Amino acid sequence: MTDFKLRDDLSQYIDSQKIEIQEFPEDLPPGAQPERLSAYFESSLAHKVQPGDRVALVGIIKPKAQFQGRRQKSEFDIYLYAHSIDEKVGEDEDVEPTPAELIEIKELSLREDISNRIRDSIAPTIFGMEWEKSALALQQFGGVDKELPDGTRIRGDIHMLMMGDPGLAKSQLLRSASRIAPRGVMATGKSTSAAGLTAAAVRDEFGEGRWSLEAGTLVLASGGIACIDEIDKMSEEDRSAMHEAMEQQTISIAKAGINAQLKSKCSVLAAANPRRSRFDMTMPLPPQVNMPVSLLSRFDVFFIITDAPDPDRDKLLADRILESHRAGEVLTPGEIPEEETTRNLEGPIDTRLLRLYISYARRLRPVMTHQAQTRIKEYYTRLRSVYHNLDDQDKTMPITPRQLESIIRLAEANAKMYLSDTVDVKHAKAQLN
Repeated sequence: MTDFKLRDDLSQYIDSQKIEIQEFPEDLPPGAQPERLSAYFESSLAHKVQPGDRVALVGIIKPKAQFQGRRQKSEFDIYLYAHSIDEKVGEDEDVEPTPAELIEIKELSLREDISNRIRDSIAPTIFGMEWEKSALALQQFGGVDKELPDGTRIRGDIHMLMMGDPGLAKSQLLRSASRIAPRGVMATGKSTSAAGLTAAAVRDEFGEGRWSLEAGTLVLASGGIACIDEIDKMSEEDRSAMHEAMEQQTISIAKAGINAQLKSKCSVLAAANPRRSRFDMTMPLPPQVNMPVSLLSRFDVFFIITDAPDPDRDKLLADRILESHRAGEVLTPGEIPEEETTRNLEGPIDTRLLRLYISYARRLRPVMTHQAQTRIKEYYTRLRSVYHNLDDQDKTMPITPRQLESIIRLAEANAKMYLSDTVDVKHAKAQLN
C-alpha cells in the first residue's frame, strides 16, 4: 500500500475510444472468416467512426498482457494504437475499369440483348429460373437514391425475397449474387452473432465488461448487398429492427446508455421456406408465409418458387446437373480446362467484367421521362383496381404506394443496365411486362 493519490486538479484528460476492426468480407476467399483486431484512438481521433464504417488506419501494433483475475499471464494480445484515420474508405469504393475495359463496357451496353446476357451470367450452373435471375440482375444495378427538399430520403436499393420449397437452389443464387456484387455479405436469419442481422449493444470481453456496440450484417453490407438465407428464422429483435433497416436504411440503438443510429444503406436479397417447409397449392397463400405483411411489403420483388413435376423441364435440369458433375470430375486442379467441358457452365460475360460493368453503372443517375411516368401511373392504377376485386383469400399483401415505388426503382435499374441517362418507356415496359 502507498499514500499516493490522484490529483484531479493537476491531471490532464483526453478523449479515448476503443473499436474492433475487421477485414472487408468481399476481399476474403470463399468460406474464410474475417480477422479482427482491436484499435485505440485518442484525442481528436476519438469518436470519429461508427460501427459499419469503412476506414483505413495507420498506427503501431503494440502488445497487451492478458490477465487471469489479478494475475498477469505469459500470453499477450496485440492491438493497434492509431495515429491517423481515413474515414471515406469504402463510401464510393468501386472497382475502377481501365480505359480498355471502359470501352468494352460501353460496347456491351449497346447490345440489344445485354439484359439477357447479364441474366445468363448470374449463376450459370443453375438451370432455368430466368425470372429470378432477371430480378437479381436488376437488384445489382439498383435504382436512384433521392434527397427531397424537405430532407426526406427515398431509397434506390432494391429488396428481393425468394420463398419456396427446399432444394430449389435459392441458397446458390444468394451466394452467386454476393460474389458478383462489388460489395456482398452473406448471412443467415438464425445468426450466431449477438448483433444478429441489424445491430446490438453487447457486453463481452471486447468491452472489458462494459456495454459496446456491435454491427450486424445489414450495417456491414452498407453500400452493397446483404444476402440473407432463412430470413424467416430471424429473432424477434431483428424482425422489429428490419422494418426501419429496409425502408429508412438506418438502425437505431437505444440501450444501456448507448444511443446511436447506424447506416444500413444496402439491398436485401433474402431466401425463406414456407411455414410447413413446402407450399400446399390447395391452400390459400397468406397462412403459409411465415413473415408479417408489414415486412413482406418492404420487398420490391417477391418470388414464390414451387417444385412442380414437369417431365420436359426435369430432363433439362438433370442434364445441367450431370454436366456440372462431369465438369468437376474431369477438371484437374491447376490445369486449363477443355473448352467443351465448361462451355455450357460459363456465363456470356466474364465475372470480373460483369463486376466492373455493375460498378460503373451503379454511379449513373438516369432521369425518368414524362412518357415513362404516364405508363407507370396507368399500370399502377389498373393493378389497384384488379387487387380490389380479388377474393380475400387471394390477397397476399395490399397494393400500396410502396409497390409504385418498387416499379420506379426497377425501371431505373433497367435504364442503368443500358447505361442510359434517361428512364424511357421501353425501360418501364420491360418491368411492367
